[in-house]
Amino acid sequence: MHIEDMTPHSFLSRLASEARSKQILRYYLPIIPILWIVLFFSYYSWRIGFDFGDGFALTLWIAQDIIMVLMIVLSAVFMRRMIRESRGELDDIHPKFDSLTHVVLLPCYNEPASVLMATLDALVAQSVADRLFVVMSFEESSPDLDETRRMLEAKYWESFLAFHITIHPAGIPGEIRGKCSNARWAVKSALEWTKSENIPLDMATTTLTSMDSDTILHRRYFEVLGDKFLRAGDDQVYSTVWQGGLFYNFGLDRSLFFTRVTGLLRTIWMIGFNIPLQSHSMSVSSYSLKLCCDNNLFDPTYQMDDMHFS
Repeated sequence: MHIEDMTPHSFLSRLASEARSKQILRYYLPIIPILWIVLFFSYYSWRIGFDFGDGFALTLWIAQDIIMVLMIVLSAVFMRRMIRESRGELDDIHPKFDSLTHVVLLPCYNEPASVLMATLDALVAQSVADRLFVVMSFEESSPDLDETRRMLEAKYWESFLAFHITIHPAGIPGEIRGKCSNARWAVKSALEWTKSENIPLDMATTTLTSMDSDTILHRRYFEVLGDKFLRAGDDQVYSTVWQGGLFYNFGLDRSLFFTRVTGLLRTIWMIGFNIPLQSHSMSVSSYSLKLCCDNNLFDPTYQMDDMHFS
């Protein structure tokens, strides 16, 4: 009879190994208890004593300064690497590079046509635009829907490997209005449309990128994504989320001072904390279509899809 070792040390070792294998360990998890401790002492520190309260406040400010300095350093490292890679070319083209398909989701609602066209023009400018399957999903209640749809189809129908516009109906049981339910409908509609049009779509060689409708991607985004996808390895390719840096710079020069500061700080937070510490995806991210389907697409009871593939 086999008796399993259940000593505390072996149990913790097995628990840590299981967590690593399922990729559920995250650097940001200790932040939650730390925040509770900070909140507790922020409220009670001066009740304990003024000296203690002064010391705690000073310690908190020092910790915040250290974190901000680290974020700025990591942001500078990320920017340097990004600029270097954006100016280069792929040194070694993967043999299966041309077999990739990139599905691009663009959930839409009330965005001006000029914003949508700027986003689509950036996709047309992609170095591998002929490998993109662009799926735009409008809400049923979107204004000027028919006119916008005709205009976009006339301009972009032949710009990609495939271009599909679908309408997300309102009032589906179990859904709430938001990007998740819209993106879920978009994927389902796209998969049904490819079958009806006899368009081959191999789950094993297809990436899926969920975007905001006001996103201008670098012209080599999908070229680099495809290369990293193919080189990820069988043990990671279907469980990895690729997150690019986000720069909140639409009309930043014409925005109010506080809007500019907020945009810059969010960018520093993204490339100096979110990405280096692998905390969670945000707004625009990419993964395999297989991962999305294995995860039952998107949860329609959530508003945003940011953290579903973390």
